[in-house]
Amino acid sequence: MLDDHVDFRSGKIVFNDFDLNSDVPLNEQIWSLKEDILQVEYSNEYILDVGWVHDFDAEKGYFKLVIIQQEDWLNPIFVWETKSVRQLYNYMNEAVSKLEILVK
Repeated sequence: MLDDHVDFRSGKIVFNDFDLNSDVPLNEQIWSLKEDILQVEYSNEYILDVGWVHDFDAEKGYFKLVIIQQEDWLNPIFVWETKSVRQLYNYMNEAVSKLEILVK
């Protein structure tokens, strides 16, 4: 499912618990809404990280996608937030494009 929407190019997936379906309402996928969903490393310097803020709460929560440089989790260099799986795919593709420029 994820591979159909995002090509991580030079990134190496190091954690993948992404099992969300954009055609199913979030409140029917509540057990997939957790802090740690996906992590992809780029050239040992950057991390693309996807999680859900407010575990298992479809109403209050949202996806948070960040790009981290040199494991500085307190100061991400890019942050995207959304409640939509479709928009999350768009943000992941945007993040990959930015990362591919950064790692050149």
